[in-house]
Amino acid sequence: MCSNNAYVSQINTKRWVANVMMEDGGFIAVDTMMSDGDWWGGNCTYDLNDVTNAINNGRSYLNYRGEGWYDGWSASCYNFQVSDVSSLNNGENLHL
Repeated sequence: MCSNNAYVSQINTKRWVANVMMEDGGFIAVDTMMSDGDWWGGNCTYDLNDVTNAINNGRSYLNYRGEGWYDGWSASCYNFQVSDVSSLNNGENLHL
């Protein structure tokens, strides 16, 4: 779960979805990488490398809530662009 932090509802929605996945969806783990810094990337717990590494390590789903456009999403701590997809290296990894 990833979200921007422009609105409290963005983070709250992703935390709620993560709980539903754990309680009702049979998931044994759900990563939550919420933006928590400012729009210039300062004071962030997670960055684009963390998101990319999770995908490359085989996470099954990526779920984002926040601002986005045709070329990707824009979050205060990490922007993920369509062009970033070609640099992913997860092969057929679909595990934790």
